[in-house]
Amino acid sequence: MNTTQPAKSTPYAVFLHLMMMSMTLVSIVAVITLIMQYIDLAFPDELIWYGSIYEAIRNSSSALIVAFPVFLISSSLIAKDLAESPGKKDMLIRRWLIYLALFVISITIIVDLIQLIDHFYSGELTLPFFLKVLTVLVISALAFVYFKWDLTRDRKPSKLPRFLAALSSSALILILGVGFFFTGSPNHQRHVRLDEERVQDLQQIAYEITEYWRQKETLPQQLSDLERDVHYFELPFDPHTDEPYEYEVVDEWTFILCAHFDLESQILPNEKARMSQWYHSAGRVCFEKTIDPDFYPSELPVIFNDR
Repeated sequence: MNTTQPAKSTPYAVFLHLMMMSMTLVSIVAVITLIMQYIDLAFPDELIWYGSIYEAIRNSSSALIVAFPVFLISSSLIAKDLAESPGKKDMLIRRWLIYLALFVISITIIVDLIQLIDHFYSGELTLPFFLKVLTVLVISALAFVYFKWDLTRDRKPSKLPRFLAALSSSALILILGVGFFFTGSPNHQRHVRLDEERVQDLQQIAYEITEYWRQKETLPQQLSDLERDVHYFELPFDPHTDEPYEYEVVDEWTFILCAHFDLESQILPNEKARMSQWYHSAGRVCFEKTIDPDFYPSELPVIFNDR
């Protein structure tokens, strides 16, 4: 006589399976994104726009830190629920959700591969391209194997699930550790972001100085002269100390802006041309800017000659 309980689709079981599937997908995307960022950093390419690469590492790391533990907890609760009610192993909604997850993973693989091939045809370096493709295929294959195994495995007590959880946790800790190596600690990133804001403030001030010069054909004698009611410009201050930025007039076309920075500039390969004029070391750094009057006509932008 078969004493196995009939499969029932309970709200609790559906909730656990939805949570596990969604957190699995988030973890997979986060891991793939992280490894791709690491590959780009390890193999610099002038044709790749790096712009927000450190932000991508921070975002993906944050997603992984939250999503993977939730995946482990929900998987553990599902295993416990199935052990208590073996008939739920063949629950229809469970099988549908697992195959839906496999479908979404497949779409993710296809989209990633299309993008990678497009980048390859656009001139991306061969080695990083193959490493990224390998990353997508390996992680996706592991996800497929896990879900197929989860559908068919025997629910009898076994040490294998715990071993897999420990192995995957160790691998992800290593991946996150690499992210800390590239981006630094949260305290380090705070200083990086403070310095980025200082550079943005100086760029804005420099722009307002050129606009002032356009209108009056003279440089402002002090930064407070830039705060005009008509233009609605509010002078920025250092985001940490709230002190004003230093400003000095050298001659009728040249001025100096100074700020105190916490760290040296983090400039990626193809940002050198764009950021070289605002490159800074740690400590007090001054930037000398000269307005070229030959480029004064109002329909053209004022061009700086950096020294």
